[in-house]
Amino acid sequence: MLDIDVGNTRIKWRIAPSCHGDAPDPVHLIEQIKPSLNHVSRIRIVSVASEQANHVLAEQLKRATELEAEFAVVSPGCGGLVCGYQDYHRLGVDRWAAVCAAWHECQSSCIVVDAGTAVTVDVVDDNGQHLGGYIAPGLTMAQDVLLKKTHGIEFDHRQPTLEPGRDTATAVGGGVLLSILGMIERTVTQSTESLGVRPTIYLTGGNSDLLRGYLQLDMVYKPFLVLDGLKYLLP
Repeated sequence: MLDIDVGNTRIKWRIAPSCHGDAPDPVHLIEQIKPSLNHVSRIRIVSVASEQANHVLAEQLKRATELEAEFAVVSPGCGGLVCGYQDYHRLGVDRWAAVCAAWHECQSSCIVVDAGTAVTVDVVDDNGQHLGGYIAPGLTMAQDVLLKKTHGIEFDHRQPTLEPGRDTATAVGGGVLLSILGMIERTVTQSTESLGVRPTIYLTGGNSDLLRGYLQLDMVYKPFLVLDGLKYLLP
């Protein structure tokens, strides 16, 4: 099984627990997976890319493997989990995959944090009802927005810290990081209050290593949570 997660900036893939990687584009993806293609009999994809980009990827994979790629979609429900969006088609399939994986693992209330290009936080109650969530710019995106909208700021994308900034670049990085941490911590607090129990917190995404170093919370770290969800969306 070749599982692929096409995000906004990177493509993650996994053929087996010990065989995985990420690529910047389909060309590099094909190069990376070539040595293992003889063992692949099925391709499952969760993608937030455009329909055209998905078509191109599927064609490239078909030429390399002679297999038709299967693309996951959002559904009203998934094995006891109920989508909380009024129009479930509008929910990102990557969020749905991550929530499905988390819910099926814990079978109880949970909060799913995906810290990638954007930071998404989704909440599920004990009955498997997805309660919706939040979306905010990720670390790099938020910093870039400030740079583009504010005259005279120079920024080098250094790793942010929570120390008060003594130059504009440090202040921007710290402010963005603090806002993301605050969103996550506030969601945990208000969800615990409304549900009457502390939900299990799952953390995934490209910036998850950085965030979990600052979050003073018991969290389940799952770097491939979106890919884990494919076995429920495309069993």
